[in-house]
Amino acid sequence: MFNELLERDNSKEFIDKLYSYEIYKNRDYSNYDLIGIFYDAVFKYSVIIENIEYYDGFLIELDILFRRVEKLFSIKDGVNKILSKILVNKINVKDKEEFIRYVYYKYIENGYLIHAYSPVYTGNIKANGFKVNKYTNLYQDFVMIKNILNKYKDNYISKDFDLNEVVFTDSMEIAYFYSLRSPMYFYELICGDELVKNKECYLKKNYKECLDNINKVIKNLKITPEDSSKIIEVFNKEWKLLGNDNNHNSSFILVKRNKLLDEDIKLDSLIDEFKSEDYDVIFDRLVNNNNRNVNSTKDLEVSDLEIISINNDLDKNDNIDINNSDGVISTLIIVGAIIITLGVIVTLIMFL
Repeated sequence: MFNELLERDNSKEFIDKLYSYEIYKNRDYSNYDLIGIFYDAVFKYSVIIENIEYYDGFLIELDILFRRVEKLFSIKDGVNKILSKILVNKINVKDKEEFIRYVYYKYIENGYLIHAYSPVYTGNIKANGFKVNKYTNLYQDFVMIKNILNKYKDNYISKDFDLNEVVFTDSMEIAYFYSLRSPMYFYELICGDELVKNKECYLKKNYKECLDNINKVIKNLKITPEDSSKIIEVFNKEWKLLGNDNNHNSSFILVKRNKLLDEDIKLDSLIDEFKSEDYDVIFDRLVNNNNRNVNSTKDLEVSDLEIISINNDLDKNDNIDINNSDGVISTLIIVGAIIITLGVIVTLIMFL
């Protein structure tokens, strides 16, 4: 359902505004941070609410939330409040015990873990399943590069290339963060130096700007010509391997939690612990505090997986006309906006 929701016109319009709307560009964080929160909100909606009927209203409330509230943690709290309100008022979850059982069943017992990966490997995964670190890579080249860089700066690339495991998360926000930087060791090579200011060139897959960063790293660390040529050679080989010039997608593997985790959670204990809290606090504690990051060495069959791809073609957003727009509310849902405005205001008051 997640892909289906993202393909809707009002979702695409929302994402376009997050890329381009000037109100977000004046804040002290990247538009990518907001986009990650948006994807996470839609993912939670798709897993927990699972009802298209309330989605237009959900986006209207998100739009108001994103534009009126600046602090990232407050936006995340606001998303929890909106989703909790839908559960209580629309899905008719009648009390806190039922609320806890409902969210637990949807998001934990039957929920997903997510792994972000470089989209060049999608065909192989669809054909052969997900095999941990068993794919075409330049690990040996990067071991060499890591050793070279360690002569000039300790632990410049953090990855342990001998470690045969990958990380899954239950947060689409976290997964999206890593998808933009996948593989992380390549991102660290390009953007890891603190003196390099352009941290988004790899997110946009801009070859020239990424190469400029590499040259700045070489200059900043006073790397010898011989070592520099090896670094640039491996940079170009990896860029070509990943197909970054032609692929701006974020790609994700989704797998049911119970495929990787054997969780022994005492639901009755959770109910006793949480039932005195407000609904949005209960929601947050349930969805945000259960094995957020899972290290896995397990190979997965094709039948175990769902594969999701999100288009990050940012160039199309450079010339969006935003002068006559007010958020993401389109003429198709203005009537709905009017109907639920009072409810939105009540929700916002709770965290403004």
